[in-house]
Amino acid sequence: MSYFNRIKEVEIQLPDIHGGMGGEWKFETFKGFEFPRGSGNVYEYPFTRRVALDWFPNLITDGGLEMYGAGNGGMTYCQVGTDDTPPVYGNSNLGGYVAGTVSIDNSVGAQGSAPYYGWMIRQYRFSPNFGGGDVNLNEVGASQTEATGSLSSHALTVDGLGDPATVPVLEEEYLDVYYKRRNYPAHMIEATGVPTDDQGIIDVAGIDYEYTIRPSRMTIGGNPAQSTTDGWGTGINSSQVVANGYQYHNFAEAVAHDETAVLGSVAGVPTGATDPNGLGGYAGQSAYTPGSLSRELWYQFSATKANFGVGIGGLVVKQTLSCYQLVFDNPIPKILGQAFTYYHNFSWDRKDTWV
Repeated sequence: MSYFNRIKEVEIQLPDIHGGMGGEWKFETFKGFEFPRGSGNVYEYPFTRRVALDWFPNLITDGGLEMYGAGNGGMTYCQVGTDDTPPVYGNSNLGGYVAGTVSIDNSVGAQGSAPYYGWMIRQYRFSPNFGGGDVNLNEVGASQTEATGSLSSHALTVDGLGDPATVPVLEEEYLDVYYKRRNYPAHMIEATGVPTDDQGIIDVAGIDYEYTIRPSRMTIGGNPAQSTTDGWGTGINSSQVVANGYQYHNFAEAVAHDETAVLGSVAGVPTGATDPNGLGGYAGQSAYTPGSLSRELWYQFSATKANFGVGIGGLVVKQTLSCYQLVFDNPIPKILGQAFTYYHNFSWDRKDTWV
């Protein structure tokens, strides 16, 4: 890894930033009718909705991990089936595919207390008789296709104790399926939310600067219309994914803080003045290597941004699956006429396999 400084540009290489993914499913049924036919407007009969199966965990497939490198989160469609064979990481199809449908709604948010995570919930609706009569379901998956295949998530239907639980759906019932994809931070004790700050050294023009990194904005789920408040739920999956999996419009930017920057809480941001001239924006990324589950990204403050006089004391860095804050032991000098570009490697994995 090399570090260098040009007359017109200051460049730094930041540490690896990591995201861990998990997920869970929920099934509800109800009776109703669509009016007018084909409109998608469903009128629900009162007192007919029931929770057929409350939240239960999924398995993120190998294909689901690859989808982030290829450009999406793999949650646009839901598939249901009847097979009860335990899923494995290599699954790309349901064992007993019955039907698939596209999501009709989604919301994003973040857990407000430990254990912290960002989340996106997708809702999918299956119309009556989707299984050609009464049907008993034993499996579910998220996918990028309505037809069988391309699973990013696969799960057997189980109860709160983890025991198999078949979900019966009557011919005349609608089925609403909910999928919550969770996004977990690194550099934190999960049970308590206590940060485990990581430290390292970067070289700028032959001078060493020590950085400290911890999660940021952990209680903010995100609002695509407000880039300054984007947090941990915004980019888990969206049709707005650009540039091979990294949402850089509103979702992948940086905020610079001046030389007085001090780390904030995991729910906050560093202290100190921020750049009055705007955010640093996406500038480029490396090609995705299949199987790597990582990609290098770089972002740039132009010559007119982040000029604090003394230097840059901290950053808030955010992209599709994370939001982190960094502070430096000494401010990194940047003057008017210089661009400031930072690089970092972004990686992701299943929650149950990363530390």
